Amino acid sequence: MAKNKKSIILDRRAKVAKLYLEGYNQYQIGDMLNITQSCVSKDMVKNREQWKSSASSDIKELTLNELAKIDNLEQTYWKAWEKSCEDYQEKSIKAIKKGKKKIKGDNDNKPTSIEQTTKDVKANGNPAYLTGIQNCIDKRCKILGIDAPQKIDVSGTQTINNVTVTPEEVKEINKGLEEEF
Repeated sequence: MAKNKKSIILDRRAKVAKLYLEGYNQYQIGDMLNITQSCVSKDMVKNREQWKSSASSDIKELTLNELAKIDNLEQTYWKAWEKSCEDYQEKSIKAIKKGKKKIKGDNDNKPTSIEQTTKDVKANGNPAYLTGIQNCIDKRCKILGIDAPQKIDVSGTQTINNVTVTPEEVKEINKGLEEEF
């Protein structure tokens, strides 16, 4: 196919797509572009194929980007968790002023000595980082669709303290409670 003819077809398909997305039907589009409805239909088949392909690759790319962000965040949580498990030293400095009574007009507030203490602290790890890691894992599983499907009861029954009751029984219970009060 000549490059010029291919270019003309691609331009026509773009016009067909634009008019279709504006809400025109195939007959109206054909009249506007001086082509048959059959030609519009074939162009729309090609347009839909292109849209599906594009959407599919866009979704794949977005999924991969989100998974990469989650992986990076999880690595950050792991590093923070490991750091929070390391023992550390707490240092404190205390200024001490001894012996000298304050005389009126004496602006000497300097300490006479400084006391520095160091205390070894055994770290236990910050559980908030583990929660962050678990959230990353949960989000990744959700994106990948590997979570187990959740069972939803649509029968109308409810389970209260391991006792299953029907909607009618719930109404009777509520009615009895209303009468008591």
